[in-house]
Amino acid sequence: MINLRQIENKLSVNEFKIFKQQMELQTIDSLYMRLISLIKDLQNNPNNPEAIKQEKIALHQLFFIFGPQMRKALILLDQKDISKYQCEIMQQCIPLMSVYKINERSESLDKQNKAYLVFISENGAKYCNCEDYVNNIVSDSNNIICNHILAALLSEAYAEYKIIKVDLNQYLNLCAACC
Repeated sequence: MINLRQIENKLSVNEFKIFKQQMELQTIDSLYMRLISLIKDLQNNPNNPEAIKQEKIALHQLFFIFGPQMRKALILLDQKDISKYQCEIMQQCIPLMSVYKINERSESLDKQNKAYLVFISENGAKYCNCEDYVNNIVSDSNNIICNHILAALLSEAYAEYKIIKVDLNQYLNLCAACC
């Protein structure tokens, strides 16, 4: 087991932040892969008590890591207003990136609903065009993921999204928006 205190004493503050962030990203990816596997097991055998227990443990671990962001992501997932853009040509050639549209409903009547684009590449890179991502993740390395990216990952794991079919030009324009 890794002793973070020993590593923290050997590294500079910035080096330790980067190391901790990389460890958290590995944890996220491994938890996400485990959650997908558990969900597939549950779909094949919905009454399997061990799979149900393991899914709950994985979700609790995600709550422990992300706290309020996980709660917001589950609310977004529960609203069933997440879409995934699909381009047949890109799927057949090389599916480089998944693009999601997350519609976030405002809790107050005086604010408008907002839509955010989330990009998740096959190599694990993630991007969102929300203010939280730009202000707190890109500029502040203490945070590593926003609730929209979490919602997109969960929607993919649970296959809870609508498909929006787009042509190649539309898909490339969406992908260009993240660059």
